Amino acid sequence: MKIRLDPNCSGSETKFTVQNGAILIRNYKNALSWQYWRDGFTRLAKSNVKTNGQWFCLKQICKSSQEIEIYENDELIVKHLFKDLPLHKKDNIIIHLQHLDTYTHVGFDIKDIEVYHPFNKSFKL
Repeated sequence: MKIRLDPNCSGSETKFTVQNGAILIRNYKNALSWQYWRDGFTRLAKSNVKTNGQWFCLKQICKSSQEIEIYENDELIVKHLFKDLPLHKKDNIIIHLQHLDTYTHVGFDIKDIEVYHPFNKSFKL
């Protein structure tokens, strides 16, 4: 999929959650990082995505129901095995966008979502 964030962001936090609970978090300084939640946030990696209005390509590969890899513009950013998380079924598509503050302004565009299923079947949303 491709994502784009407006450079005129405000608010303290925006969370973009993808399959298996990985969360791309934008904080009040417009810094982005990949994290997950389990009785508190755990940082997985710094993100190269910027709030500059440019498109960034995200790829998430679910190696199993608990192991993921996340690529940003074809660069491996996260490789993680969630040993202690109750994860989603790997055949469900999960995308959440959440703002912490009531008056948060974040232009967050998503396009070209492609899902590849086992047995070489794929489709676009």
